[in-house]
Amino acid sequence: MAEQKPVSGRQSDSQPDSRAKILAAAKDEFAQHGQAGARVDRIARQAGVNKAMLYYHFQSKDNLYRETVGEIIAGNLGKISKEVSQKSDLDELLNSLARKYAEFLGQDQMMRKMLLQELANPHPHVFDLMAETIVKSGLPNFVMTAIEAEMKSGLLRTVDLKHAVASFMAMNIGYILMSPIVDRVLRVTDKEQFHNERTEAVVDLFLNGVKKK
Repeated sequence: MAEQKPVSGRQSDSQPDSRAKILAAAKDEFAQHGQAGARVDRIARQAGVNKAMLYYHFQSKDNLYRETVGEIIAGNLGKISKEVSQKSDLDELLNSLARKYAEFLGQDQMMRKMLLQELANPHPHVFDLMAETIVKSGLPNFVMTAIEAEMKSGLLRTVDLKHAVASFMAMNIGYILMSPIVDRVLRVTDKEQFHNERTEAVVDLFLNGVKKK
């Protein structure tokens, strides 16, 4: 059962940025302990607020978790969409998208931990939120439209657009999530160089897979 406390009346928020502080603290707590192991009192203490203030803003730990994940994804996808939408060339578009994927999940260790924990112990409502946020960003439709335009121009062979986008996402995100294992299997000695090269390699492999022979 979700940890929840009733809120009696409207509580005055003496700290205008308390909500942002709670979300920042929650991101760290959820990344370290997952949704089940996270403690509301630790989040409140790290944010410098009392638990009543936390429940005033979020009502329950479940709500706080959803909003934490949603804010992280929405914030990053907003930046990615803005940059990618400015690319008219498919090669540039995919390279830009691959770089942003790497920055988002490769550099944000907390988000990667949270995503891995969700995959291991899925909460359908959280995946629904992730999917909804990604769709709202317009990224999947934008990429499919760009690939479809290249197919119509005769530069790419006819492929299933959904499978194409799914494959491109998996080639990027799959490696980022599995890199601790993959790097050991392939005996990667210069991890930074390999990770940097991975972006161009993914785009090259993908485009050569869909280009007309």
